[in-house]
Amino acid sequence: MRYWKIVRPIRRIAKKNPQELVPTAGAIMEEVVGRQELCAVIAEALRDRHSRRPYVLVGSIGSGKTAVLVQLTQLLAEKGAIPVPIHLRGADLDGVDLNFSELAKRRFCEEVDPGVISRAQAERVWRQICMNDKVVVIADGLEEAFSDGGQQRNRDSVIRRAIKRADKQRLPLVIASRPHATLEGTQAAVIDLEPLSEEAAFIYLEQKDPGVDSRRLDWIVETAAVAESPLYLQIARQLGQHQLLENFENNKGWEPIDIRGSDRSGIRLSLLNSWLKALVEGHLRAQFDLDSEQRKRTVDVVSALACIGLLNDRLEVRFDELISWPTDERECRPAAECRYAHILSQLKERVADLPKNENNRCWQTTLARYAAQGEQLGLVEAHNYKVRFPHSILQACLGSRFLDAVQQHSADDLKKALAEPGRELLIALIMRSRLHRDTTPQQATVKLLLAAAEDRQDDKAFDLFAAALEMDTGRIDDSLHEEIAGTILTRWPEIKGGDRRTRDEAKLRLVHRFGEALRRLDRARNDRPDEWARPAYGDLMRISWIEPYYPVRLAIAQEIGAGGATAFDELRTLFPWPTKKDDPRADRYDPWKQYKKAIEDEQYEENSKRERRISNPDAADPPESGESTRDRIWRQFVTRAWLVPMIVGSVGSDRQSQARERMDLWLQHLVPNPATGRADLPISLEIALSQGFKSAANRRRRHPATSEEAREYLIGRAEHMLTHARYWYSQLSLIHALCLWELPDRADDRIEGAGSGNGGAGTDPLRAVERWLSMAGSEQAPADQPADELTDGGARKLHPFVAEGADLAALALETRHPERFIWIDEKGATVNIGSNPADATFCRRHSLWIPPSVGWSTLHPRAQQLLADILLLLNVTERDGLVVDDRLRRTNRTTLPPCLSMDRTSLHPERTVGMPGIAEPGICCQRNCKFELCPYPAKGEQPGAELSEPFCRQQQALLASRDARRKKAPWQGMTGRELRRFWAAMAERTRTPKV
Repeated sequence: MRYWKIVRPIRRIAKKNPQELVPTAGAIMEEVVGRQELCAVIAEALRDRHSRRPYVLVGSIGSGKTAVLVQLTQLLAEKGAIPVPIHLRGADLDGVDLNFSELAKRRFCEEVDPGVISRAQAERVWRQICMNDKVVVIADGLEEAFSDGGQQRNRDSVIRRAIKRADKQRLPLVIASRPHATLEGTQAAVIDLEPLSEEAAFIYLEQKDPGVDSRRLDWIVETAAVAESPLYLQIARQLGQHQLLENFENNKGWEPIDIRGSDRSGIRLSLLNSWLKALVEGHLRAQFDLDSEQRKRTVDVVSALACIGLLNDRLEVRFDELISWPTDERECRPAAECRYAHILSQLKERVADLPKNENNRCWQTTLARYAAQGEQLGLVEAHNYKVRFPHSILQACLGSRFLDAVQQHSADDLKKALAEPGRELLIALIMRSRLHRDTTPQQATVKLLLAAAEDRQDDKAFDLFAAALEMDTGRIDDSLHEEIAGTILTRWPEIKGGDRRTRDEAKLRLVHRFGEALRRLDRARNDRPDEWARPAYGDLMRISWIEPYYPVRLAIAQEIGAGGATAFDELRTLFPWPTKKDDPRADRYDPWKQYKKAIEDEQYEENSKRERRISNPDAADPPESGESTRDRIWRQFVTRAWLVPMIVGSVGSDRQSQARERMDLWLQHLVPNPATGRADLPISLEIALSQGFKSAANRRRRHPATSEEAREYLIGRAEHMLTHARYWYSQLSLIHALCLWELPDRADDRIEGAGSGNGGAGTDPLRAVERWLSMAGSEQAPADQPADELTDGGARKLHPFVAEGADLAALALETRHPERFIWIDEKGATVNIGSNPADATFCRRHSLWIPPSVGWSTLHPRAQQLLADILLLLNVTERDGLVVDDRLRRTNRTTLPPCLSMDRTSLHPERTVGMPGIAEPGICCQRNCKFELCPYPAKGEQPGAELSEPFCRQQQALLASRDARRKKAPWQGMTGRELRRFWAAMAERTRTPKV
């Protein structure tokens, strides 16, 4: 009886108000939405005592890690567990050791009412609920643990040891952390926190204020990307509840939030400043008896402390860092000797009631009073002689208000801070740049960022470059845009330090900021081209040639593909067109001829080097770069193939004909060559071209980089390519593209082609899909046809994946929810768990049919199984991420290899690069296998897409589900038990082996 009397209050709080239980949930945080899928996946993974391990939720600054922990706390309590959240920064760590179980026990005993039970009894209850496997430990702030002075020396080993101990204890543990190298090689499963879905963000903002202008709200959600951070969602919602998100009334003295003329950072800063103004004027936190002047002074004092925290890359700031005087109040020191005298001097100008002398005790008392008021306003957490900022983005906004004083009077402080910059400082510098003050030295700051990135070899170099791009004014008289872009291109291949996961995430952030900067310049040049720098699309394109990581290259292509006429003009400079119709050198402009010549030249160079080595064996070998020139050539043409359909869709009518000519140059090489009886275009480039069509089709009619005329042309060209497509993957991608183009934009619209009499779909999705299937590969070159394409009766066979994908496309057309049955990029879909709105019937008219926030949990179970096996086949074909056309030709059949359809043990997913021998493709194949693909790429080789543990566990769950009508896919000939065993091995593959 006493057991439940103790546990029930904790579980009740976790269910009804989880923010109270999670110590890191700030005062601004309210309801949390859109993370149900992620929380459900983690909760399910923690259930099995034998297979679970610690989970680390990794997200960058402001990505919503704490918000996920709040929602997870609530979900676990509803499922009968007892969540125990702990804050690692505020925890009383035992010397240099970290024990999650002990910290959780201590927190549990603190939550127990001492009037009901003693400490010893509480510990007995703790042991009982641990034996019953009811406890789940939720730890936040791993990056803040051991952050003080001497503790940092052994920090990494202590954290690894603590995670290993938790894994050995089978402790249900979820940790939130920013990315850092410590997490690599631990016993924990790392889950990257992807952005919230824009639909969930829109519903969250609209439900409390249904009268808000939905178009304006939609623009804020999409342009400011508020779904990336819950803080912006909370702020926008609070402003909307007080009717402060619209154009403000003149009698209130408010200005409208500028959304049309601003970029992502500008709108975010406008939201933050509007929220601070509402806070100062009493629209928010009105229950506290602080007048406007007191609130304003509080914001100023807290801002000064925030700036000091930014310069030291800390969320906690002590009062003595601002006043910096001796503890003996009888001693005095001139203010000029204080470390941050310039910040203190400006604070005194803004806040009149600060102490006039240097009496330490007076200052401590005054700052403690303002800290307490800051806590009431939800800005800080007040502690003895220090404050902590619960929201790092809010700290960046507040601290940016004093950065001008720092740079003008003590530039060395800023330079020193940029030597090891935190993301908060970079965000603050970007926010300051959006104020467009004459006193802000923009160009000098950009030069400081470039100098700080000059010798760095880790992910922070990419963050510094991204900040420089965002801060650059772009005006031709003081812009450094060209220099920044050139420096990024030069330094890109040199930056190889740090762990790969963090580095790749930083690359993706830089690519997105690069694309935003290019489009911002492009918009500015539309009216006054002579006043603005020319966007460096060419440098971004060249980066894709030297970048081996597939998601980064695809992101670059998508950023350039949305660049319209300016991007096309830059590509025309890189890849010129004949100036005369009868130019005898016209062949040199043909992309296939260019590719063929580049490969032949490289082959000749390789042969020449080999001959020289044989002739002079004593000569020193030139240093190896780690990758061949042939790889770079292949990447260049893959990126070009991705871009062709996207550029056709984004250019204006004045350049449509030139863009279409380039498209036709690619497509003509899918037509059989009379001399060889085969299509000239390599299958790998055919695949890239089909992927470009799907990316272009993902743009809805409202997308700025599309038009009705281009859309109709691309549909015709996609159908033409579908008839000549040789490879199953190309056919599937083109069917997906045509399905997206076929979808109506409004729910009451008919399917495209209804009643048109041109063989369109009418109102029957099946007719559209059957028509595409009849076209797939129907006109491909006879010599390219798979040997097993014809059945005994002479009818054409379909690849199993194409047939299943077509069925799912029909369901997408029928339900008009393509995100449940179609994906844009296989590798991206398996990395993201996904996020959905709570209302499944809600359909927001965003610019993309399938936004990046969609992950595998969004997909129908049939689509999840198809996606999983497609990735398996792609990985054994592509292996190290570089497509080999010989293997593609071997897999160009209408049947699956036996290792996927009959017996998967030959894949040997347990192999690692540390095992003896070289496992060449085909060495483990079953007898008479014509594919020669086995084994699966060894762990450590980094295949095109390593499948995550949650995704593999989901495949096991689908096979064991009692509710599923179909447990196995039609092409899976093995038993369900064998399949579950295989996916268990794939899940185990993601783990770090125990020592």
